Amino acid sequence: MRKAGHRFEELDHYMESDKFTHREKLALRYCDILMTNPYEADQDFWDELLAEFTYAEAVELGHFIALRIAGQRWIMSVRAEHGQLAEFLEEKAKKQGKD
Repeated sequence: MRKAGHRFEELDHYMESDKFTHREKLALRYCDILMTNPYEADQDFWDELLAEFTYAEAVELGHFIALRIAGQRWIMSVRAEHGQLAEFLEEKAKKQGKD
């Protein structure tokens, strides 16, 4: 459980927050862009991103973000409630441990 005042409480306003580094803000902005409108990743954005991240890091970051987005959409498609998948996997692991 997170304590009050944790920086994750400021995620909705990360660009104005002083609890995130410039690099973290760029990564979060990349995530927002990929979730909402990938066409917003214009040359200015890429110039700013690549000034902070290597090309390989930017590719890896984009890949990770895309996988997380796809995973969340898949969970929504099977109508899973928060925590259900984790509970299922935990139960499965317990059963496999008994075999």
